[in-house]
Amino acid sequence: MAVTTQHSVYRGILDTLETDLAALIDAAHIYISPVPIFSPTDDQFVQLVPGSMSPRHPKSGTGLVDEEFRVVVWSRLDVDQYGHSTSRITSSTLGVLKLVDTIHLSMLQEVAIGSEPDVVIPVTLVRVSQMVENAENVGWVMCEITYRTSYEIAWEVQ
Repeated sequence: MAVTTQHSVYRGILDTLETDLAALIDAAHIYISPVPIFSPTDDQFVQLVPGSMSPRHPKSGTGLVDEEFRVVVWSRLDVDQYGHSTSRITSSTLGVLKLVDTIHLSMLQEVAIGSEPDVVIPVTLVRVSQMVENAENVGWVMCEITYRTSYEIAWEVQ
């Protein structure tokens, strides 16, 4: 396992998502943020929500940490005039499930980090939420995917 930083890990996850979702969604609509950013012109976006590091063992001084992070997929389909969610969830181009499936394949087992393609961190799926309609932003459906990763960080003493 390579020594890395939390910044490098999230940059690697973001780069992986941008590359693997390029055929489905513009890279500008994949970002790191604790809250969703809705736009009246967007139909889909992917939100990466960082977690907080926790030591693998209370007496671990090696810098090995566990971290859970979330990938939240948002999709809107204005063609659905009757307010049903079927098209928003299962549409082959704009549905939440299409993005979720692609993200699962993208995040399967490991993610490359940094500029060296041979440096990877393990990623495991923890849970996938149910599809949820957003009451404040009508037309939006979201699905939250939680992953767990472990990596070694370099402790810096100031």
